[in-house]
Amino acid sequence: MNKQRIVWLHEQLPEWEAKGWISKEHAAQMRVFYGTVDTTQGPSLRRLLVLLLGLLLTSLGVFLLFAGYWYSFSPAGRMDWCIALLLLAVIALGLGLWKAPRGSIYAEGIGLFYVATLTISTVLMSDTYYTGEGWGFYALIIMLLTLPVIYLLGSGFTMMAYLLIGLLWSVSAREVTMWGEPVWLWLLLAAGSPFFAEQLRKRTRSYLSTLWLSWAYVAAIFGAFFFTITSYNLSLGLFFVASLSAATYALGSLSREQGLWSLPFRGIGVLGLMYVVVYGTFISTWQEEAAASADWLSIGLGIVALILVAGGLNALWQK
Repeated sequence: MNKQRIVWLHEQLPEWEAKGWISKEHAAQMRVFYGTVDTTQGPSLRRLLVLLLGLLLTSLGVFLLFAGYWYSFSPAGRMDWCIALLLLAVIALGLGLWKAPRGSIYAEGIGLFYVATLTISTVLMSDTYYTGEGWGFYALIIMLLTLPVIYLLGSGFTMMAYLLIGLLWSVSAREVTMWGEPVWLWLLLAAGSPFFAEQLRKRTRSYLSTLWLSWAYVAAIFGAFFFTITSYNLSLGLFFVASLSAATYALGSLSREQGLWSLPFRGIGVLGLMYVVVYGTFISTWQEEAAASADWLSIGLGIVALILVAGGLNALWQK
């Protein structure tokens, strides 16, 4: 439900209570379910879009200016520019923590600026001083330095960028090294889950932002899941995808009354099941599955996945 409808609903509830159409308890439940909307006036969306477009064009011009002269700088000079970018991001972050209210539109913008600057600086330093590490190592550094900022600013869009970096880590070409293993990605996703739960509980802002955050989080989980299967060459891969898709769809269906944030769970769950059905129609799929030898790790994880799916289906049946 958009902001205008929520505001209208809160204006009508006292009148409905006075006429006896709903009880006081039902009105309180509706207020909790739909949340509240801050009615204070702020900058219009049109002005914010114009400002964002101006900042984007300015940043693009600066980037193109430095791109033409980047390799003319010495390695020490490139390092100086990277440090200057990081210093600018830290100054903006400090001003945001000092002045911007937590979760405000200004905090969102500062958080996005911080993660963008941090990512650019890390990529430029990796190009200047080649360490032999893959993208996973640098993604780990970016996500570790971004996670505290997400909690400090309360920025949902910064959390989306955080999850997008994790998703890019999952699908990028990589070698599994000590700092690029899937276990680090799972730990980082788990560390961000309290913030995700906080956003779902509050829902004081638009449902659209919560919906986007849900899509990003579920997509990042699926990406980490595929990352784990491909990195460790686990057998029964198709079964694991089917199990995760069924469990995700069951979770979204059981939480349907919680609002639109559960839609990504159902949507991605259905897409995963469709992938299993289509991929399972190829004869080569079953030839690969028959040729693969299931190790004890795959069998153990398969039993756990089967228990989770059976529990989810039973809960759906009972509901």
